Amino acid sequence: MTSRPHISWPLALGIAGIGRGNQLEPVDEVVTRQALRVASRQAAPLAEEYSRLPGKSAAEVVVVDGPGWAQQTASMVEGLLDRMWPNAATRWWHRLGGLGYGVVAGVALRAAGRGLLGQYDPLADRLLLLAPNLRDQQLRHHFVAEDFFLWVAIHEHTHAVQFHSAPWLLPLLTELVTEVADENLNLSRGGQHTLTRLQALMTLLEGHADYVADTAGRTRIPSLRRLRAAFSHETPNSMLARLLPGVDKSAQYRQGLAFCKGVGLRAGRDGLRPAFAAAENLPTIAEIHDPQAWLRRVHG
Repeated sequence: MTSRPHISWPLALGIAGIGRGNQLEPVDEVVTRQALRVASRQAAPLAEEYSRLPGKSAAEVVVVDGPGWAQQTASMVEGLLDRMWPNAATRWWHRLGGLGYGVVAGVALRAAGRGLLGQYDPLADRLLLLAPNLRDQQLRHHFVAEDFFLWVAIHEHTHAVQFHSAPWLLPLLTELVTEVADENLNLSRGGQHTLTRLQALMTLLEGHADYVADTAGRTRIPSLRRLRAAFSHETPNSMLARLLPGVDKSAQYRQGLAFCKGVGLRAGRDGLRPAFAAAENLPTIAEIHDPQAWLRRVHG
């Protein structure tokens, strides 16, 4: 296994420079932040209800700007690295190498922060909503603000419900990311198998969150069809996609949503519950493309 990466976060945050050209006017910022807090309070029970899972929504919701998101993400990545390499020793050369990782992290933060709308941190049970990016997208597409903010908030709260419903999910995700990040695995068939498992898992999580947001939105969000049509042509941004190029985020949304719709049509609103009941019930990549095959294996 590779040694634990040490990241120079001051360098990374300096390179990211997030928020310098995308700040809201003071009055607009106050209004947007308040609207997002309202949307989050409305979204939490909807995510719990329409997910049909036993878990709860996020314990903490923070509305942030670009620099605030970058700081929170730095903390999340450090927590993930501690989980991935819990007993790693730190030497002076690791700190020196942190400059290189700082450059990589800074570039990744800068790229991911441009289009990201929200993010759930399962380590801290914290949901982040990026006010400038959400407001920018809302204005650019002429969305109804209340509808758009609620739709995004339901999606992100659904991620919290997923992790709360499946306590094994975070350890499994950590294990898969650790193995994919190990450069030695990239040279073996085992590495490709691990990446495929990670792709399947992330596709389910993103597709299910979109499915729940759309299902709840049918009766709660009047402009849902316009929102879905616009974002069906967007390419979502992702820190994970930047760090792991083999993980295609846009495909995750598209294929995951199609899988969940396929299961829902055949097995009803509770059809996806088994996927979060046990790790062995997770769909494979092949099953993502063939919902009927997953239903035969899991539902019998």
